[in-house]
Amino acid sequence: MNFSLTNFNVSVSCIKTFLECPEKWYHIYVLKHKKAANYSERIGDRVHYFIEKGGITGVPLEPQEEAEAIKIFNSIDEKAKLFGLEATKEEWFKSLLRYKNYCSNFMAKIDAYKYYPESKTIKVIDWKTGKLFEDKLINLQLEIYSYFLFSQITDAEYFEGQYYYIKNKANGLKPYTYPYNETTQEPEVLKITREYALTDIKEKIDIIYSMMINYQTDRETKKQYKNKPNGLCTEKFCDAYEWCEKCR
Repeated sequence: MNFSLTNFNVSVSCIKTFLECPEKWYHIYVLKHKKAANYSERIGDRVHYFIEKGGITGVPLEPQEEAEAIKIFNSIDEKAKLFGLEATKEEWFKSLLRYKNYCSNFMAKIDAYKYYPESKTIKVIDWKTGKLFEDKLINLQLEIYSYFLFSQITDAEYFEGQYYYIKNKANGLKPYTYPYNETTQEPEVLKITREYALTDIKEKIDIIYSMMINYQTDRETKKQYKNKPNGLCTEKFCDAYEWCEKCR
C-alpha cells in the first residue's frame, strides 16, 4: 500500500485537542489556525529555558513577565532542579502512524528524562506552568512519553513519570505535583511497564489516529458541516473560537 503523508503531525496536544473537540482539532491542526502565544505561555517558555540552563540567563522578557518567571524558577525544589539539570532535556522523538492509505508524523518533546540502568527504570519530569486540575486525560502525556522512551531505550522495563506544577509551588499551593498521595499530598509517580506501553498505549494511539483520519475525510466531503456548540464554545475556552463554524 502506498501511504500519503497527511498535512498534520500527531502530538500530545493534538490528541488531547481532538478528544476534547474534533472540530477545534480540525481548525488548529488541519487548517493551521493558531493564536499568538499568551502571557502564561511566554512565562512558561522562559521557565523551561531556566531549567534547561540551570540558572537565570538569556534574553529577558518584559519586566513583569521576567519577574514572575524568576519567582517561579526560584521556587522549584533543589532536588527537582538537579534532576532537570542532569537529565536529558528538550529532546524530540518521532515515529510514523499509519491508517488506511494515510500516515502522519507522531512526535513528542520530553522536558527531562533520565535512565537508571541498575534498576532498568526511566524517570521523567514534565514541568507545568498551568494549574493542576481534574482532567480525565491527565495521564495521556506521560503515557505517550513512556511509549517513545521504551521504544528508544530497549533495555528499560519500568517508567516513572510525574508532572511538576511550578506555579503551584511558587504560590505555596499543594499538591504541586501529579500524581500525589491524597492523604499526605506528597509527590508520587505514575508507573508504567514496557509491555503496557508498547501494547495497550500504542493500541490506544492507533485508534485515536484512525478517528482523526475518518473525521477529516468525512468533514471534507460535506460542504456544509455544522455541529451543535456546547458550554466550552466561547472565546475564553476555545483557541479556535474565531474560526469555528460550530460556534456560529
